[in-house]
Amino acid sequence: MRTEEVQKVDRGMHERSGRANGRTQEIRSTCSAILLEIRVRDVYVDVQDARRLAEHLADALALVPGLDHVFTLGEHGSTDHAVCLNEDSRRDTGRFLTTILMTDIVDSTHTVARLGDRRWSKLLAEHYADCRARVDDGGGELVNTTGDGILAIFDAPTRAVRAAIGIQAGARESGVAVRAGVHTGECERLADGLAGLAVHIAARICALGGAHDVMTTGTVRDLVSGSLLAFEPRGSHELRGAPGDWTIFRAIDSAEGTPNRHLDAGTALGGVAATAS
Repeated sequence: MRTEEVQKVDRGMHERSGRANGRTQEIRSTCSAILLEIRVRDVYVDVQDARRLAEHLADALALVPGLDHVFTLGEHGSTDHAVCLNEDSRRDTGRFLTTILMTDIVDSTHTVARLGDRRWSKLLAEHYADCRARVDDGGGELVNTTGDGILAIFDAPTRAVRAAIGIQAGARESGVAVRAGVHTGECERLADGLAGLAVHIAARICALGGAHDVMTTGTVRDLVSGSLLAFEPRGSHELRGAPGDWTIFRAIDSAEGTPNRHLDAGTALGGVAATAS
């Protein structure tokens, strides 16, 4: 290609780029707030591509259940758990979207007193090994341990919930009960773990659960539409440090019919589960 042709192509690229940037500024100058919505399993657009677009154009990104690319007239997703894209988040390229799993052994102090330090240390080592195996099986990453629980991340909330159910089953066989919290949100990776409000939310909802409970936010429930998971509403809660009220759910593997196949029938809540939709 001749020099003048290269210069012509280069000028054209700069002109198109300038028009695109100008159009973006024009849109932002005429709108007080912009919400970009995308299907979670959009057949044409990748969620990460939509996020990159939203970082330049929108104030929030809403993940809507389903796979259809086209929205029908009047249809829109819930903005209750839209991912906010304020100016600080646009500048922060170290943040990433993930599903967080937090677990905790219920009544661990009593268990230590009952078993003694040596047996407890052995049980805890076996529990961590089982957790790591189940997280790996789900394609997740065990970030670190938290005293008598774990912090793990997954690229899909369904995998996180199923890993939690598996971890509870393994713990039950060892004679201990585990509760879990699962939330999808943005985090920032640190040298020794993760930081961000989403991590605290996962910890808060984990603490709301009892033995063998897998607690989730509405964000998780909305994202797993089409999976063999169902959800029992557990009411609206204020989570310390998190703005607003949060609707909390207890995840159930509907293929098994109970939250945990090893759970006694008398322990499970009565009533009909609210299936994710």
